[in-house]
Amino acid sequence: MDDKAIIRLMQSGRPEKGLHEAIRKYEGILTAVASRVLRGSAQDVEECVSDTFVAVWKHIGALDPDSGSLKGYLICTARNLAINRYHQLKRNSVVVLTDELSEIVSEQDIETLVLDAEDTGVLLELIGEMEEPDREILKRKHFLCEPVKSIARRLDLEPNQVTYKLHKAKTTLREALVKRGIAI
Repeated sequence: MDDKAIIRLMQSGRPEKGLHEAIRKYEGILTAVASRVLRGSAQDVEECVSDTFVAVWKHIGALDPDSGSLKGYLICTARNLAINRYHQLKRNSVVVLTDELSEIVSEQDIETLVLDAEDTGVLLELIGEMEEPDREILKRKHFLCEPVKSIARRLDLEPNQVTYKLHKAKTTLREALVKRGIAI
């Protein structure tokens, strides 16, 4: 079953069947993604994968079956949840930072902040204050994991415009977070 059919099934009167299909199709890859980040106990990885499916269940209405990818959304969500879990474990001195994970975290600074429970409210408030289309571009890229080309088509922009606006929005967001005392 393809992603469009799974999303439509989850949004229709048979959401349990759609979720079952998503789990059957993507549980393995999500386990691999979470394992790569966490490198820890199987329990943490399993919890991360479960939380990923809970997130898709709660936000299935935000997914458009005709654009974007369920697979991309799930992978992005699993990665972000795993990084968030890693930070939580790190704060509790349970895990030691490896060079490889350090590279992942530094490349994904905004994405990791998205799911950080302490700062999510501030982040969402700041995103809500942004002008369009910057707000929409940021939400589509970092919450729905849409590729730049898809965002460009949807918003009737050139891909290079989306890339520029995304960079500018992230810079503005970083500056606003720093002003509020949130280190990233």
